[in-house]
Amino acid sequence: MEEIKNGQGEVTSDYKIDALKERVKELNCLYSLTSVVKDNNLSFDEALQKIITLIPPAWQYPDITCAKITIDGRKYKTKNYKETKWSQVSNIISNNKKIGTLEVYYNEERPEIDEGPFLIDERRLIDAIADLIGKYYDDSKIKREFEKQLKEIDKYQITERFKPTEGKKQDWEVVIDLLIKTDPRTLLRITRKMVYYLYRFENEKITRLLANICPIDRTATSSQWCGINMPNPRQDLESLKSIQKQIFEIAKESIPPEEISNMFQDWLKQDKARPLLLASQKPGTALVEITDELNRFFDQEDVEKTLSEEDRKTVRTAFIRRFFTDRLEYVNVAKDYIKLSDFIFLLNHVVGPAQGYGKFGGKTSGVFLAEKILKEAKEKEETLKDIVFPRSWYVTSDTILNFVHYNDLDEAFHIKYL
Repeated sequence: MEEIKNGQGEVTSDYKIDALKERVKELNCLYSLTSVVKDNNLSFDEALQKIITLIPPAWQYPDITCAKITIDGRKYKTKNYKETKWSQVSNIISNNKKIGTLEVYYNEERPEIDEGPFLIDERRLIDAIADLIGKYYDDSKIKREFEKQLKEIDKYQITERFKPTEGKKQDWEVVIDLLIKTDPRTLLRITRKMVYYLYRFENEKITRLLANICPIDRTATSSQWCGINMPNPRQDLESLKSIQKQIFEIAKESIPPEEISNMFQDWLKQDKARPLLLASQKPGTALVEITDELNRFFDQEDVEKTLSEEDRKTVRTAFIRRFFTDRLEYVNVAKDYIKLSDFIFLLNHVVGPAQGYGKFGGKTSGVFLAEKILKEAKEKEETLKDIVFPRSWYVTSDTILNFVHYNDLDEAFHIKYL
């Protein structure tokens, strides 16, 4: 979409309207894609078929746009698919490896703009869609493997679910086998949790194992000594696997099978919320990514158990700092009144670019916190019962900046310094 200016060198209103329409199309595409990948009733193939149909309408020339997804040897195409020289391609990544591509083509020639006939925003969009497909592929793969293992459990387990049976693995051992094949990093995190659990109860075997991993020799030289403020020596992979196996053997001897299974269930639920934890702490996370992770988190069953209390407080505090302010005076008060679910409401009432990184201003931060404090106080104080709160929408700082620059109102910012 070529920028059109009038005789005074100003961008015309028609161009601004067209640009706004393009952004709306992109947002609709992203939200529709998110709905598809969250639909548990769809198989992986069905979801990819839906995704491929949602792509052309988001491009500048939908009538001549076609697309193809190639992933894990399978291909999904739009009905009008045809390879041409006018194309955009983005790699689909899983576990840092390329597993496929997303390709978008124009079937007819169009004027050159940013990337051939494509907009720079369309490059960002195709990369975002490819990234979403990669994450969906990972989630689906783990889900399929897990369902397969559950079927095996249902097929062969005759006695009580957690009752030990000679020669037969417990549920949690089946989960370990699954994670070894599909998600060793998750297994590493669960192993660490098990170590913490055993160590907290002063299990002698786990204490000895940890001591053997890196024995402290206070008579050794500083270059040999393994202790406080020094990294442990590098361990080879096979040694780590052996240590991991020993940890779960100790757990098997020390903890009843049913308790281990329950712990695994809770830990796996908590690990599913890890993307939300990362999104809250990663600098520069876009608004749409945070919204997506929050919606995914609250769509889970038994959501209260999905995050530990420590992680819940960490996420809540991180979001307060992300959207409001880093000032400790504010954060220390806000973390006791603003709940994680409040951010769902907040993000559903935000006016701002989906890929934006802005915060709310000081007045918004103060009013939002005051409302939370008053709502809690109303439940205890009869004198506050008549206080009502207006329906509000919240504008991020980069929205204001975009508005100012888009409408050539830069001088408006200078006035406050006069």
